[in-house]
Amino acid sequence: MTIDQGPVYQLGSIGDYVWEDVNRDGLQDATDKPIEGFKVTLSGTDVYGNPVTAETVTDANGLYLFDNLLPGTYTVTFDPASIPAGMAFTQQGAGDDRAVDSDGDVTTGVTAEITLAGGEHNKTIDQGVVYLLAQLGDHVWNDANGNGLQDAGEAPISGFKVSLSGTDVHGNAVTAETVTDANGLYLFDNLVPGTYQVTFDPGSIPAGMKFTIQGAGSDRAIDSDGDAMTGVTAEITLAGGESNMTIDQGVTPVPPTPTTTPTPVPPTSTQPGGGLPNTGGDSPLWPLAAAALTLLGGSVLLLRRRVGQE
Repeated sequence: MTIDQGPVYQLGSIGDYVWEDVNRDGLQDATDKPIEGFKVTLSGTDVYGNPVTAETVTDANGLYLFDNLLPGTYTVTFDPASIPAGMAFTQQGAGDDRAVDSDGDVTTGVTAEITLAGGEHNKTIDQGVVYLLAQLGDHVWNDANGNGLQDAGEAPISGFKVSLSGTDVHGNAVTAETVTDANGLYLFDNLVPGTYQVTFDPGSIPAGMKFTIQGAGSDRAIDSDGDAMTGVTAEITLAGGESNMTIDQGVTPVPPTPTTTPTPVPPTSTQPGGGLPNTGGDSPLWPLAAAALTLLGGSVLLLRRRVGQE
């Protein structure tokens, strides 16, 4: 009796790479960074109809591998739960080189079906992740009562120049500039997470006004954030996907300069002929005494004349 042996299939493998897509183009290039510890799952059916499942995580170089696989039809799932905070899957199937694109669905991380032949080693099943973009804003207003807080009825200021500067998480310098709209609003969007500062341009302050007080009250959503002299805020740390709409600036009328009324100074009194000024009481008595003495002397003289005529 002859026993025939069926075909023996060579074993194959599926891999390869999970990376941070720094420039957000969906393709692996020199600027990108590997992501370690990312959970990857394999599922499918081999040529004999047997279900196949396996699981692994990426190594320090962002690589994973499912080996010793029989020919069959498989899918790979890049676990969304492994996406680092503030990140998401990059675009799927960018470009025309399947060896350097991202293969998982942007929501589920599941690839299309992969048909693996005997002895085939498919090292093109990759997945990129990107930081969610962030934004910050928001408002320049006329702080009419000068309390440093946005109160009902206070008017917006349009056309106010606002600048952004800082460094993103990849070490890239970021600068941008805008002006407030008719509602006093401004926005810097599509920002990679990082550390930023906003400058409200002192040159945009309307005539007769100045920056209001900084950091009044306890509600950061309605205070004024720029320095009262320079208009520069403290550093703002933006996480992936964060929307910070609390960076505001108030300007307030400059109070009028008080007018000082001079105090009148009475003239200094002097005696006729350049004599010393009187330093006595309020009613000088010596002129009255002199007049009395003069009258008395005249009366005595007149009396003597009358006596001599008798």
